[in-house]
Order: sequence, then C-alpha cells, then structure tokens
Amino acid sequence: MLYRPREVGKWGGYHAQISCKLGAISPASSAAARESLQVWGNLNIVNSFSCILRHHDYLNIATEQHSSPLVVYGLSSSFNMPPLPGFSDSPLHTRNDLVAATYSLLTPLLQYQSPKGARIRVPVGTAAHFDETAAQLEGFARPLWAVAALLASHDPTVPVDDRLKGWIDGIAAGTDPSSGIQEYWGEVSDLDQRMVEIEILGYALLAAPHAFLGPPNSTVESDIKRKENIAYFLKSVNGKEFPQNNWLWFRVMANLALVKTCGVPYEELRDSMNDDLKVLETFYFGDGWASDGDWSVKRDRKQMDYYAGSYAIQFSQCVYVKYAADIDPERVKVFRQRAREFAVEFWRYFDASGRLASLLNYLRVRLTSNRCSHPFWPKSDLPLCDGCFLGGRNRG
Repeated sequence: MLYRPREVGKWGGYHAQISCKLGAISPASSAAARESLQVWGNLNIVNSFSCILRHHDYLNIATEQHSSPLVVYGLSSSFNMPPLPGFSDSPLHTRNDLVAATYSLLTPLLQYQSPKGARIRVPVGTAAHFDETAAQLEGFARPLWAVAALLASHDPTVPVDDRLKGWIDGIAAGTDPSSGIQEYWGEVSDLDQRMVEIEILGYALLAAPHAFLGPPNSTVESDIKRKENIAYFLKSVNGKEFPQNNWLWFRVMANLALVKTCGVPYEELRDSMNDDLKVLETFYFGDGWASDGDWSVKRDRKQMDYYAGSYAIQFSQCVYVKYAADIDPERVKVFRQRAREFAVEFWRYFDASGRLASLLNYLRVRLTSNRCSHPFWPKSDLPLCDGCFLGGRNRG
C-alpha cells in the first residue's frame, strides 16, 4: 500500500509539535538537556508510527488499496535535534523500516522507566498543568500506541522483545494499588488527565489482549488479579465529569475495551457509550468534519480544522470502526463513510513531500482564508508550502 500524506494525518500534528518544542533548543543548551528533549520527542513521535504499524484496516477505511510499496514522506527532515540512528537515517519505505525506527524511538525511554515499568519520567520539566503522577502515566502511555501495535502482530511462538516488557508489566503495576506509590497511577477524578491516557490503555487491550491480560479464561491467580485491577481502573471513568469535547472518546474507548476484552457485558455499558456518542454526534459539521465541541453554540465555538476537531476525532472513529463493528454496525457504517469524506480534503494540510505546513502558515490561512476570516487580522503575503492549502471548513 502507498501511504499518502493525507493518510498519515496524526503524524503531521506530532511533527509540528516536536518541531516547535525541539526547534527552540539553542546550540548552547547542555547535552543532557538536548538528550532529555530528544526523549520527549520520542514520546510524541512514537505515537505517529503506531498509525502505520496498526492494522492497515484503519487506513483502508478512508483510502484505496495500492500495489506500491509503503512510502512515508520526510517526517524528520526538519527536526532540530541530534540524529537518531535507525530513525533519522531510515528510508521509512517498508513496515520493517517502521518497526526498526519505532524501536529506535522506544529504546532511549527504557532508562527512564520505573522499576515495574508503570511510569516514565524524563529528566526535564513538563510544564504540565496536572499532577506529576499523571505526567509520568502520560510518559508511559503515549509510546503504548506503538507498543500495542507491535504486540498486535506479534507471533505468539516467538518470545516478546525485552524492550516491550516494561509496558506489558507496567499496565498491571500501574492499575494495582498494592504496587506502591512509585508505580500506582492513582484514582481517576473529575476532569483528570488520566482520562486522556485511558483511551490508549483501552486501545492496547483491544489490539493485544493476550499480551496485557494473559490467556483468556486463565485461572492463574495473578492473571485474575491483573484483569480485575485493569477493569476497575477503566471502569472508574464512568460517572465522572468529562469536558464536552473529544475527551468523550476516551471513555467510549475504555468502555469498548471493557466489553471486548474484560468480559463486561455490553448491556452494562451500552447506555454510557451511547450517551457519549450522542454528544459527540452533535460536533459533526459535514463532509466528514467535526468540531471539538458543539459548533452550534456560537459564543463558544470550538476549533474545527486542526488537532482535536479533525484528525483526533477521525482517528478515534476509525479505531471504533475496527473494533465495534459487531456491536454497533450502523454507527460504524457512518464513521467509515465520514473517514472517506474527510480524506478528500485533509490531504491539503500537507505539501508534496508530506510535510505539514508550518504553524505560522496554518494561523495565517486559518485567519485570512475566505472560509474563515476575521476583520482584525492583516492579509499576509507569506507563502504556503508548495502544494499545500489550508482552507479549513466553511464555518457559516
């Protein structure tokens, strides 16, 4: 299959994020600081690889099949950070290239894992607005997108790569209150950052239940305890206050994982899932696009043409398509069609080499386009990247 820029949308977001963060490092920065920030970049960019490493079905939802080899266009060419062997020098043409590059990104994180693997703490200030435990859970969870994708296609007759074992053991330790304050992730409260990471935990269980939960119907006490703790942690998002935006997908994914992998009856969680999905449906705008909140509330309109309002919601919908087809076929059919429609326009966010347009260009077009104009913003003559047009959606 040939992966065109429009098909790797989530990569573009992390590319811009990492370029912004790491591009600000001055040549005078210490080697330790640069190493720490490179690891920070690994945490984010490894999410991107999982989009390709995951089952091809996701991308097939919105695109056609091609006989060409897998091609990913220059993601790392503009990173202002030291080269990373296996990633920076990778052609990124085949799945094997992507697997090797993913391990190159994961390996530097191992030294920052807690003893039982449940947390990753890089030696650099996070500047996060949430507690340190949640920040270390975030460090653990973000690479899990790729770890779970690797384990999903793992041959059970072959030993698991040692570099992945920290994440396998970490889910068990992080959800076990008896594992200690250096491992346990704590209770989920209202409007909690832990809610964000729970979507990733849900995906991991859906993609590789055998790795994270043990054999189905196991009677081994440790397997039973592990599944009970994980199920309790995921269930804890129910009944909590959530922001009325893309975060609702995190609870949907947690509940889907409970149904599909932890033996929780669908009837027990169906109402909660439907309630969240009905609210998410109010975000839909048309032609595959959604806003990050109810767009009809004009005084509090949310973003539509970038991160959460476009490919974050689209991505969650495609995961739902993959794993919920048997329990929610009608909604899956709708999400599949929206993915096709979304792909028709989203490719314009990228230039001919697959690079995301710079944040400056994004802001310029967002605020000056005839589709999204604002009277106080000057009409800039800054050029866009070749082949790239960020028109956004017609907001009405």
